[in-house]
Amino acid sequence: MIDISNVVKDGTNLKKNLTNFSWTMEFGIAKNNVFDDIELGDIMVIKLDDKEIFSGVVINSDLTNNTYQAIDYCWYFSNNEEIRQIQGIEASVVVKNMLEQFGATVGQVDSCNTMIDKLFFGKTIGAIIKEIIQNIKELENLDFRFFYHASKFYFVKSKKTKYKQNVYTPISTLNGVLNKNIFNALDYITIPTRKASIENMRNCIKVFQSDGKDYRQIYNKKNDSSIIKYGLMQKLVEIKDGDNFGEDRANNMLLENNKVEEKISLELPLLSQFLDVGELLELNYEKFNIHGVYEITNISYTFSNHKTIFKASLDLERVV
Repeated sequence: MIDISNVVKDGTNLKKNLTNFSWTMEFGIAKNNVFDDIELGDIMVIKLDDKEIFSGVVINSDLTNNTYQAIDYCWYFSNNEEIRQIQGIEASVVVKNMLEQFGATVGQVDSCNTMIDKLFFGKTIGAIIKEIIQNIKELENLDFRFFYHASKFYFVKSKKTKYKQNVYTPISTLNGVLNKNIFNALDYITIPTRKASIENMRNCIKVFQSDGKDYRQIYNKKNDSSIIKYGLMQKLVEIKDGDNFGEDRANNMLLENNKVEEKISLELPLLSQFLDVGELLELNYEKFNIHGVYEITNISYTFSNHKTIFKASLDLERVV
């Protein structure tokens, strides 16, 4: 491993979003006696206050400008296709077995009630895990996260899910530093952008069973107050004879789809505390009419020569 915490150039960028498992770092280094030659496949490490915040493998290099791109080890799970016959095994056990068979070190794995019974052919491990996460969401209305941290891989309930279960408290204070003075970084943000949309809302879910010729409606779940306020926005779901699709799954689909999406974007210019996507922030900005709990869906750090202070750009989505 190569620790580049003290030699990366100003402007190093570290970013991640909820749709991808991996952190990506883009950085440049001036050649010197210690770091004369970085090669593809080398392992890069960044630390903050002696704690590792990123380690990953160099996958791209610009040899002319001495700039590089490194991605954490979840990247490997998007580049290895598999054949997996899974017959009635609990989802978290499936994920744990795949990780162990790949030779990965496994951290915390949270159990669930979703059973996997499917043949996966020519799909990457990452794609299989994403499908499993989607199945858990549809069957149990639980959000799961898969990520790499401090040399281990994790498959756990999201903080959003834990918050809804009253077992997690959102963050309302973040460390910021200016001239060695410590303050709440959330008190010093750029002017946020705020957007709301019903474009993806579906307030009626109808489930039909099909034998290839005929369709028979088995569930019709709807939210009358939403339909009155916003108009009917209907989603049709087709299932085959023999598919296991219970009423709870239809109810969960309605819960997930019948909502107004509210998103905000902001910058924290003097942050000195590292955050991951999926973290929850409790925000109260009277001036901007922003109040509530928001999940970080996308984050991008830009590091300067001040090794413990950086700028963070955040995209957030309202939880409640």
